[in-house]
Amino acid sequence: SFSWKQLYTLELTPYLQSLGWDMHSWNAQYSDPPMVRRGKWRDLTVDQQRDATQLCYYKSSYDRLDVSLFGPGYAIAKPSDRFVPWEDIDETLRVQLEQSMGYTELTWNVLRLAPVEQKGWFEFMYYEKDTATALGLDDASWNCWINHYDSYGWSDLVKKGHDTHYVGLGWSEEAWDGAADPPASEGTSWKDLTEVELMHAIALCYAGENWDRIDMTRNDGPFPFSKPILRYTVWDELSDEQQLSAANVLLYEEGTWNDVGRADIEKRAWDDLTEYQKPYAVQLGLYQRTWDCFQNHYRATKWDELSEDVSNAAITLGWDTDSWSRWSGEPAVYGKKWGQLDGNERSAAYDLCHFGVTWPGNGFSINLANQYGNDPLENDANRLVLRSILQVILAISVAGLFV
Repeated sequence: SFSWKQLYTLELTPYLQSLGWDMHSWNAQYSDPPMVRRGKWRDLTVDQQRDATQLCYYKSSYDRLDVSLFGPGYAIAKPSDRFVPWEDIDETLRVQLEQSMGYTELTWNVLRLAPVEQKGWFEFMYYEKDTATALGLDDASWNCWINHYDSYGWSDLVKKGHDTHYVGLGWSEEAWDGAADPPASEGTSWKDLTEVELMHAIALCYAGENWDRIDMTRNDGPFPFSKPILRYTVWDELSDEQQLSAANVLLYEEGTWNDVGRADIEKRAWDDLTEYQKPYAVQLGLYQRTWDCFQNHYRATKWDELSEDVSNAAITLGWDTDSWSRWSGEPAVYGKKWGQLDGNERSAAYDLCHFGVTWPGNGFSINLANQYGNDPLENDANRLVLRSILQVILAISVAGLFV
């Protein structure tokens, strides 16, 4: 409804000209639009797509697609069933996902964690295709939404035209082949991507959920992530296979497993684990976020790489950039027992995934073998109750001697 002159005043005409419009065609736009506008989003060059976004176009609006299915411009409709938490999936389908594709609750809930999602459709066995089909996926939607063409070689990306979008995210052939470092966009959260990066990521079927690899596991606790229950299971209650994984690959023994914080491997960040060790850590219910928080409490992460929430929690507990960089010595608050922490200190400790069993102030007086529950406050209460019962029994016994 704007005239060309008004658009010129608003400095929008260069974007329209990029899409084939001029003053004459604009003024008669409903009868004679330019050829470019008669085409599809995919027919535009990258520069034209960028100019179109300045006019508030994206793929779905340009191609007049259903936004509920295609979002802000996905090439393929979003497979909504893949973005449902494990506990909400039909039990029959869960069994099928476990048996034919190797999913577990963790590898399903943490997007892009499952090994099967590193495979392209062309690598599937027939039973894997059957299960993927039951999820409403086919070769196109799996390769884009689940695999994001990760299984392709660079030459295959070029043939399919997907290289343009990976180049837009900073990738090169050398980086794709592992001969150079990944681009900065790999460590950037969805909300911090530039407009151009978002455009390319969307073309590769990324959304905030799968780009940021969100965890769909229900988290009713005080921690930033759901507590990895298996890690806090007493050694004797682990299966033989779990004990072997913990001992032979992650170098645990019964003592260092039960006394949380003693094992050398817990001083490492997730990125410092070998590629051989990581899958076994996943088998034990851990992945990057929960390992760095619950296992390492971010101590192997550089201060300037901590998130704002984590650095604020660390400051509350007495850390600063100098003390954080040293492994020896901890702030005075770490000498308190868990039950002595005030509300702010305990909240900050939770943000670093500490609780009674992991808190240094408790030493090893509380460990997996002697704790009475997962809640340290409940542990303290249980000890008092048990102590009272023992005192009553002792008093009765002593009294009985004089009857």
